[in-house]
Amino acid sequence: MPSQTARELVDALVTEQLVTIYVGDRPEGCSIQRTLLTNASPWFAKALDERFAEGQSLTLRFPDTDPQVVEYFVYYLFHGRAPFQDYAIDVSNREEAQLLQLLSLRLWVFADEHLLPALQNQAIRSLHYLTFDLCSPRPSTMLEALESSSPGSALRRFMMAELILELRRRHSLDKKKRSVSSESVGFTPADIDAFPNIPGFTKELTEGFLEVLSGASLHGDDASVEPYLVPETVTD
Repeated sequence: MPSQTARELVDALVTEQLVTIYVGDRPEGCSIQRTLLTNASPWFAKALDERFAEGQSLTLRFPDTDPQVVEYFVYYLFHGRAPFQDYAIDVSNREEAQLLQLLSLRLWVFADEHLLPALQNQAIRSLHYLTFDLCSPRPSTMLEALESSSPGSALRRFMMAELILELRRRHSLDKKKRSVSSESVGFTPADIDAFPNIPGFTKELTEGFLEVLSGASLHGDDASVEPYLVPETVTD
């Protein structure tokens, strides 16, 4: 994306256009400055190019996106960060933590699809904190994360490691517990049957267990979030 000078930005705002964003089946939309969106990522710059329908109509639609994810994205546009803060998330129970885990993974996927690496990293930091300091994700959350991410991606690697660790806890091979609840998440037969349908799952699961058997730590010796962060520079 070409660089923009401060003067060019100010000049653009003189005749600023507003883009209306519609989410799901909500009839009302929210309006955001076109310049704010096009500067956010190459994806939005291309989508709002006047040669395309969205750029001509100044309308963006996200029919299948969780509305709260788009709300977090809009907040990020104006504040430079998502509403949650790593290590400062006020969560008092397991259900609340697991809902935030689901939101964090969906925000990561949205950011990945729309070339927003800084937002991806905020989302994975939130997911990492919620998982390591509080509780394991629900099986349905793990499944959605694996289905929504490509093999080798940061989210896929994180959740594959977490799935393997949870399976080990389920079979009493790993006694490490999280603070919000000491219970294992508990997989049903239906949960287990769903995972092998994910492309690449069986290979990644086998490789993960081989790492465990070799004595490796799936999340790294210090369980740092660093291996799951993506470069924050995006090119066209």
